[in-house]
Amino acid sequence: RGGRVASQSLTEASWLIDITQGADLVWSTLSEADRRAIEVQLLRPALDQVILRHRMGIHNIQCRHNSAIGLVGLLLNDTNLIALAIDDPAVGFRRQIEGGVRDDGMWVEGSSGYHFFTIAGLWPLAEAARNCGIDLYSPRFQKMFDGPLALAMPDFVLPNFNDSGA
Repeated sequence: RGGRVASQSLTEASWLIDITQGADLVWSTLSEADRRAIEVQLLRPALDQVILRHRMGIHNIQCRHNSAIGLVGLLLNDTNLIALAIDDPAVGFRRQIEGGVRDDGMWVEGSSGYHFFTIAGLWPLAEAARNCGIDLYSPRFQKMFDGPLALAMPDFVLPNFNDSGA
């Protein structure tokens, strides 16, 4: 159940997001052989052997998985990975927003800590997709940024719900 580099799929996905963002910055300067080696020996094994094996439904960890999958897909121009990350009907980005964001804009898990952790998992894919001409900034996703303001006390401190502190 562990990862190749990290101890669990969540950490593997978080690490892969960072690696893929860094690779994107230098991708055009790498030789074809180096790009192929990074793809075959690093990026795809991380997905195939760890992240793609875990489908978690509507969940903050799945949001990080989707960003890792989508970023690799965008970097490699792999339309199957992009579609999986964004449009998978059970766990894709759009499904996460549809099923995981409550009408008040807060994440379904019910604490501000998980809410902001989820935004941090969704944002890398939303921003990378935007840079590639795919708009994931729906009104419901926007609600995630507005929701905490509606819950904030007059001093803008969020109340202590579930396992998050104030």
